[in-house]
Amino acid sequence: MFASLINPPNAPLIDDRGFIKPEWYRFLLSLVRADDDLSAADEEIRLLAGGGDGAIAGHTSDAWDFPSMPLVEQEVPDRLDATSPVLEAGLGMVERNGKLDLANTTVTPGNYGSASQVATFSVDPQGRLTAAANVSIAIPASAVSGVALTKTDDTNVTLTLGGSPSTALVAATSLTLGWSGTLAVARGGTGGGSASGTLLDNISGFSSTGQLVRTGAGSYAFRTLTAPAAGITVSNGNGVSGNPTLALADDLAALEALSGTNTIYYRSGANTWTAVTIGANLSFSGGTLDAAQTLASGTYTPTLTNVTNVSASTAYQCRYMRVGNVVTVSGRADVDPTAGGLVELGISLPVASNFTTVQQCSGTAANDQVPGQSAAFYSDITNDRARMIWNTTDTANRSMCFIFQYEVI
Repeated sequence: MFASLINPPNAPLIDDRGFIKPEWYRFLLSLVRADDDLSAADEEIRLLAGGGDGAIAGHTSDAWDFPSMPLVEQEVPDRLDATSPVLEAGLGMVERNGKLDLANTTVTPGNYGSASQVATFSVDPQGRLTAAANVSIAIPASAVSGVALTKTDDTNVTLTLGGSPSTALVAATSLTLGWSGTLAVARGGTGGGSASGTLLDNISGFSSTGQLVRTGAGSYAFRTLTAPAAGITVSNGNGVSGNPTLALADDLAALEALSGTNTIYYRSGANTWTAVTIGANLSFSGGTLDAAQTLASGTYTPTLTNVTNVSASTAYQCRYMRVGNVVTVSGRADVDPTAGGLVELGISLPVASNFTTVQQCSGTAANDQVPGQSAAFYSDITNDRARMIWNTTDTANRSMCFIFQYEVI
């Protein structure tokens, strides 16, 4: 026990800040806490204090007053024990405040190396980085070698540098490729001095300008739009100055300018067309020229209307004839009066009219069974039909034969 207590640390008692070093602190503390004879320990401490490297000079007290000594708490790393390590030279290790540390190097913190620079480093025997620097990239011209630019065929081109390259060549951002010889037409070339092959079909053999037309395999010819003798004009027929343009001329232009419909035209002069006038006795409609309805005849069965005092009536087929705007109608109708007195029967027209006065229609009717029974005709300006009116004393169903004329309004 005493052997361990009297082995002091192999280090100065006080550090450069005036504090007891950690190893001495632990050593002295172990003495204070010892349960053995303190007097023997005190004697050994006095002997130790009387001399030796690093001892406290001038200490002559018979006893150490450890409890009254100020204990300075020091941080003691876990990696250190009671015996300090010996720092060999060349390791770059230093002791700072009771801690082992690495000596500073001259390397500046930062990034090294770039697209134009190469990073260089120095490493010591312990594998530590002791120096770092950037060196610019420079390729000497002598480091570049090769042969002349060549091509293997007209499809695949191989480039190699040859001759004596210079710094400018090394630093160049682009190279221009060229070679002698002929690139085949099939590869997109011209094929030499004259055009040939299925793709160009001798097109380059023409020196004129205009519209080029392929007339067959490998055969081309120039064509120009040409106007006929009359009717059409051609502008820029060869297409050199722009698109060829066709325009109507002469009679075709005159006909194109006509705007009438359902009209007959005739050529009344050079490049002039005039509408044909349709006479009064003719009609032209839908492409058909026909006789006008001013000379017409036919049959029809009129529609009868029981207007006044008529219980029943029967219509029969009638005949009509039109001359100009006058229509004559003849026929028969059976009428059954309801009672004696005024009777009125309405009769429709074969040709429509728009009556404005009662006298625009007139005529007469009679019955062969009742003596003196006759009727008169007037125009119905409201319903545009004929009115047959009479005053009867006979209420039997009688046949009335009639004839009347009216004006087409």
